[in-house]
Amino acid sequence: MTDLIGEGKLYKAEKLCRHFLKRHPQHVEAMRLLADIGMRLKIYDDAEFLLESAVEFEPDNVRVRSDYLKILNRKGKFQGALAQARYLCDKEPHNPVFRLALANALTGLGRFEDGIEIYEACLEKATNKAGILVLLGHAKKSLGDFEGAVASYRAACEQKPDYGDAFWSLANTVDLVA
Repeated sequence: MTDLIGEGKLYKAEKLCRHFLKRHPQHVEAMRLLADIGMRLKIYDDAEFLLESAVEFEPDNVRVRSDYLKILNRKGKFQGALAQARYLCDKEPHNPVFRLALANALTGLGRFEDGIEIYEACLEKATNKAGILVLLGHAKKSLGDFEGAVASYRAACEQKPDYGDAFWSLANTVDLVA
């Protein structure tokens, strides 16, 4: 099934996965794969339901929780995402993906200072800093720190000169600096 997903044959993979799940309705990995297909097809409600169910069946499955966290953040369900991110950070406190997801959930809830603190901590250890710098810039901009946002966006542009989001964000913010 993963070969079909990798080849972009999502509808065929979905059909096989659904058929398998009819015979094995609590098979967590099949639920996770079907949710992955749903996310790729932008069927977010179904993906969320599958992952929420999979977490109930296997609450200690980090991979399932990580996928569930992604869909919650994507759908703007930041309170649920925060709970998942905290759980995952408790399990793997030094995992940068989980730390960034925690910061995203916090900023989604309007807790920009907390998010900024985590983004800055993640920057110290990251090799690919441009994406984090853009997120940091967004959080600073939301707080009204336009100079800090511009500095973050410029640093992202320096890190990755072909990063369109960084240039777009910079262009939309630089005029706000007095």
